[in-house]
Amino acid sequence: MKEKSLFQLKRLWILILMVLFLSGSVAAHIFLSSDLTYVPGYMGVNGLLEVFKVPLGILALLFPVVALVSASHRSEQTKKQIIISESQNSFANYYKHVEEFEKITLLLEKRFNLEYINHRELYFILFPLNSPSHVKTDSTGIGVRPHSKIYIISKALYDLVDVINHMEDQEAYSSMPVNSFFSVLSSFSKELKFMPKESAECHRVTVEPFLDRRTMMIKENDPFIHYHAFAEYLSILGSFCNVVPEFKRVSDSPEISKLAFRVLDKYKIPFYQDPETGEILTSR
Repeated sequence: MKEKSLFQLKRLWILILMVLFLSGSVAAHIFLSSDLTYVPGYMGVNGLLEVFKVPLGILALLFPVVALVSASHRSEQTKKQIIISESQNSFANYYKHVEEFEKITLLLEKRFNLEYINHRELYFILFPLNSPSHVKTDSTGIGVRPHSKIYIISKALYDLVDVINHMEDQEAYSSMPVNSFFSVLSSFSKELKFMPKESAECHRVTVEPFLDRRTMMIKENDPFIHYHAFAEYLSILGSFCNVVPEFKRVSDSPEISKLAFRVLDKYKIPFYQDPETGEILTSR
């Protein structure tokens, strides 16, 4: 929309007309209610100035009125220019931020041998309040949960690991906490796009209570390799999102490892490697 000049403003002309009307009304009243006689020469001119001093004074208000409207108009134009400039900066910063985030996701894909990460979906999970008109570099939540998704997930996993480690202290081992841990870990991994490509160390699993097939890192000597890799993945994301996730290492207790392998063996889908292509295939 084209900006209006000063003399195209309705409020300016309304104020000018109000001043002219008031001044004219007072002058008309003086002229009609007074017995005035015109005297030629300078005395007559001085007399007119004296008689019409009030309406002339009102008329003089035009100058400050125009000055005030002019100042207000400049202030509005400056404010609009600032808003436009901020909007343009925010727009550019938003897409630059998304672009840098995409670079991070590409590095993560290579580092952890992951399936394709839809960086825009992940971006909106970690930065739900960002838009071309508003951008923040700190990852936050939304609504009544203002914390970053990275913080929420790391805190939940920290608490679950704490429960598992506490079994060793009590020497009361149960598969239930381990089962819950892997179930939550699988869910969080899928939510944050941490889906390793299937390989000799990454098995297809069906994790209760989820019926869809997912990939999970499993090593013969480390049943929690997926958790450790996911923790590193979240730490790298956290460095971009200005969030410092806190993780707890799972106990090296042989009993806990046995429980973990027992749970994972139940989840694993049998697979074999094609001798010709080397492709990892799941059995039917």
